[in-house]
Amino acid sequence: MKGQLSCIMSLLKHNKTDKKIAFIITSDEEIGGYCCKEILKDYDSKLAVIPDASSNFKLVVEEKGLLQLELTSHGSTAHASEPYKGDNAILKLINFYNELIKIYPMGTEKDFKTTVNLSKLNGGVATNMVPGLATMTLDIRFEKKDTIESILNNINKIKNDIEVKVLDQGPVFQVDEKLPIIQKFIINAEKVLNKKVVIEKCVATSDAIYFSEKNIPTILMNPKGANWHCENEYVEIESLYILYEIFKTLL
Repeated sequence: MKGQLSCIMSLLKHNKTDKKIAFIITSDEEIGGYCCKEILKDYDSKLAVIPDASSNFKLVVEEKGLLQLELTSHGSTAHASEPYKGDNAILKLINFYNELIKIYPMGTEKDFKTTVNLSKLNGGVATNMVPGLATMTLDIRFEKKDTIESILNNINKIKNDIEVKVLDQGPVFQVDEKLPIIQKFIINAEKVLNKKVVIEKCVATSDAIYFSEKNIPTILMNPKGANWHCENEYVEIESLYILYEIFKTLL
């Protein structure tokens, strides 16, 4: 994202336009997007541009929604040599998770479907004890055929006495590629790229979901790069110059 931000900063510095443009840099997109949510309580626009999601100048027209949960299980302690005398709180969460992924199986890279990631699992105070308390954090990314309500309903059917707390949530991102403002962008981007713009769905979630919630048409496009959130994450510098020319058509 740093490369894309530098591209936009350079674009605004070296070009004049009579359009009103707000350049907004948030710092918490990976931990909840609270900055963006707060800004959009008072801010509106005809178009939003977010240089995020996918790669190689593909235009993203749908992203999954977000539901992050913390689940708490209470059991009863016992000595590890007599596990049958206790009620293992960690096992209760594991059993719950195994039931949940029967409803939402992981699938493969080719699938665009609701997924459940077990992000954190904490419990126990000593190796020689049956844990009486445990917590689990889930990160659920859902497609539009599912909803937050339907997912929580499914969870309630299998949770038994497990407590469920919603940590964060956000809607599915969608933009209609047939909108005149999006069509115009696609035509101009294809002129710069000298090829057709690929339209796709993205399994990730970004701040775009909050613009979609306000029905603000949003352009999601990234330059060439790969390995997001990995040690060898990279962006091709030359592709930033191409992104510059594409976004310049919006001025």
